[in-house]
Amino acid sequence: MASGGPRGIIPQLRYQWKQGWIQIPEVMGGLAHFAVGAVGILVWTHYYSKIENKTRQFKHHYTIMRPDDPKAEKVKRNERSPPITYGGLRKATCYDTSES
Repeated sequence: MASGGPRGIIPQLRYQWKQGWIQIPEVMGGLAHFAVGAVGILVWTHYYSKIENKTRQFKHHYTIMRPDDPKAEKVKRNERSPPITYGGLRKATCYDTSES
């Protein structure tokens, strides 16, 4: 009767790992590269989720509203928002032309 290798889970994994490097070193090398890449991606996503605010501050597309639009008053603004511009124009000022 042929021996199936060592008994137990950990010794069997060690045996399979050594046999894999002997029989298919290209696949085992690719597996090692995959493991390093997967761990790197997991560490990066964890780090990125810690530094990035959970609620996004800016949209992917902008909506342009007139300043006198009633919906514009309901738009939330915070301290990181860019200043309100009026299409490159300054606010209209009313000059008193009557002489007093």
